[in-house]
Amino acid sequence: MKKIRLANKISQKRLANLENSLRIDINKFFLDMNIKVLQELKEYWNDAQLLRGQVNLILSPVHEMHEQYNELLFTYRQKVFTIGYNQGVKLTKARQSGMALKSEDKKTIKIHNTKEDIFGTLSDVEQRLRDDTFVATEHTLSRVDQSITELLEQGYREGVGIDQVAKNIKNRFDQLRTWEAKRIARTEIHTAHSMGRNQSYQDLGVQYTEWISAHDKRVRGNRKSDRANHIIMDGEIKPINATYSNGLKYPGDKSGKIEEWISCRCKEA
Repeated sequence: MKKIRLANKISQKRLANLENSLRIDINKFFLDMNIKVLQELKEYWNDAQLLRGQVNLILSPVHEMHEQYNELLFTYRQKVFTIGYNQGVKLTKARQSGMALKSEDKKTIKIHNTKEDIFGTLSDVEQRLRDDTFVATEHTLSRVDQSITELLEQGYREGVGIDQVAKNIKNRFDQLRTWEAKRIARTEIHTAHSMGRNQSYQDLGVQYTEWISAHDKRVRGNRKSDRANHIIMDGEIKPINATYSNGLKYPGDKSGKIEEWISCRCKEA
């Protein structure tokens, strides 16, 4: 187990580095989008009228950069999924020390070590990860679209002029580039890591999994304002294909309510 703990520390360091790197790349992405939106604003803004077509043209960079953002997230999530998968394999192997790892159909399965191994033998896993990444992209960029649209409509309604509208849009992108970029990076890295571990448990025939909280004051449930409580979930055990009491299949599972997975740091063992 000492070797496992050392390996986990190394993996956690890698995850922290990837999270920070993703945060930086998201910051750069939204800086680029901000510049392009403001260029379109200068081209198509008219104090006298604001038509739907004008809004669409001003927002065109948000739509045109959709695929770029999606691929950015997927590149990171694929790496992190692999880390999580291998962690799950090592943990399960340690628990079953001296025993052959077998799947539910009793056939010995391969212990995956690389991204090529995992995604080469489990094509459906890559598609599921792509689908989940697409949903994450839609969730973020639809919010950007909506918030910039509201700023455009507010600016026209109040008659503040293009300079103030541009300032308001820049302020919104500053939020996306700073604290929101940090939150997005943390959430996406954690979700992909949890997906990888959960997938390894399924592949190795693990029958039950346990929810483990981060065991600190930041765990949701410590504050009265928290809409979720992960303190009481600590130690909860479920069958591998079932859901926990909060409706999630694993920590970070986005099929559940947003307050259950956003910025979550819990894990599954």
